[in-house]
Amino acid sequence: MDYNHHSGCHMSQSRDSQRTDNLVDFAQHIIYTTVLPLVCTAGVFAASVCVIIFTRPQMRSSLNIYLAGLSFFDLILLLVSLLIYPPMQICLQNNQQGAVCEFFWKTTLVSYPISLAAQTSSVWTCVAITVDRYLAVKYPLQTRVWCSTSRAKLVLSVIATVSFVYKLPSLFELTLDECGRLAPTPLRTNGLYIVLYNTYGYLLLLIIIPWTTMIVLNVIVIRSVQQAYRIRRSLMSRTANLDEKERHCTLMAFVMILTFIACNLTAGINHIIEAFFAEYSQFFRLRLPIGNLLVCVNSASNIFIYSIFGRKFRRICAALLCPCIVNRNYKRMKALGLNELTNQLWNKLSNQTAQVNNFDHYNNHL
Repeated sequence: MDYNHHSGCHMSQSRDSQRTDNLVDFAQHIIYTTVLPLVCTAGVFAASVCVIIFTRPQMRSSLNIYLAGLSFFDLILLLVSLLIYPPMQICLQNNQQGAVCEFFWKTTLVSYPISLAAQTSSVWTCVAITVDRYLAVKYPLQTRVWCSTSRAKLVLSVIATVSFVYKLPSLFELTLDECGRLAPTPLRTNGLYIVLYNTYGYLLLLIIIPWTTMIVLNVIVIRSVQQAYRIRRSLMSRTANLDEKERHCTLMAFVMILTFIACNLTAGINHIIEAFFAEYSQFFRLRLPIGNLLVCVNSASNIFIYSIFGRKFRRICAALLCPCIVNRNYKRMKALGLNELTNQLWNKLSNQTAQVNNFDHYNNHL
C-alpha cells in the first residue's frame, strides 16, 4: 500500500512536471515566434527613424553622434535577432527538419558573430554617452573642446572597430557538419577558450567594467546636475537657456542608461548562470527567452525616450513621419502670423491717425 501511495505521488509529480514543461515550451514558442518578431519589426522601423534624425545637419552635437551610432547598432541587433530567434524556434518545433532549419543553420554562421559585435558596440556606446554627459556636467566650459562632433565620430569608429576585432573569433566557433546542420568547431569546445574568452572576457568587458563605469558616473552626474544648474542659472539668460538644454540631454541620457541596464540585467544573469552554475541551467528555462526579448525591447524602445526628452527630435520626427500634418499646422501658423502682423500694422496706423487728428485739433484751437 505504501508502494502504491509513493508510486501515485511520483506519477502526480511527473504529470505536474510535464504540464510545467509544456507551459514553458508554449510560452517560449509565443515569445520567439510572435512577441519578439513584433518587437523587432517595430524596433527596426524606430531605429531607422532615429538614425535618419540624428544624422540631420541641425542635430549635430557629440551626444547626437553617439545616439546615431547607438541607433545604428540597435538596428543591426534587431535585424539579426529576427534572423536568429524565430527560425531557431520553428526549427526546434519541426524536429530540426525543413527549409526553415536550413535557412537558420546557414545564416547563423554570419548572423551570430554580427549580433555579438553589435551588442558589444551598443554597450560601449552607452559608456561613451555616459562619459559625454559626465564631462558636460562636471566640466561645462571645456565641453565644446572635449566633446566635439569630430571626436565623437572618432570614438564611435574606434568602438565599432575594436568590437568587430574582439568578436572576430566567434566567426570560427560554428560550422556545418556533413548533414548541413550547425555544429561546434574545436575552438568552441576548447576549455581554455571558453573560460578565458567566453566567460571572463564577457564578464569583464561587457558587464563589470562598462556597467560599473556607467553606474558610478551616472551617480556623480545626478548629484552634480542640480548644483551645476543653479550655478549656471545665475549667468546670462542665453547661457541659462543653453543650460536647460544640457540638463534635458543629461536627464535623457540617464534614463536611457538606466533602461539599458534594467533590460540587459536578465541576459547578464543568464550568462553568469550558464558559466558558473551549470547545474542550475535548467532552472526556470523561460529566463532565456525573456532575457533575449528584453534586450530587443531595449533596442526598440529608445525612440520613446528620445521623444519624451527631445523637443527638436519630436519636431523632426513629426515632420518626417507626418509631413501633411506638419504642413497644415505650418500653414495655419503662417496665416495666424499674417493676421497678427496685419493687426499690428492696423493698430499702428490707427495710433498714427489719432496722433495726426489730435495735432490738427490742437492747431485749430491755436
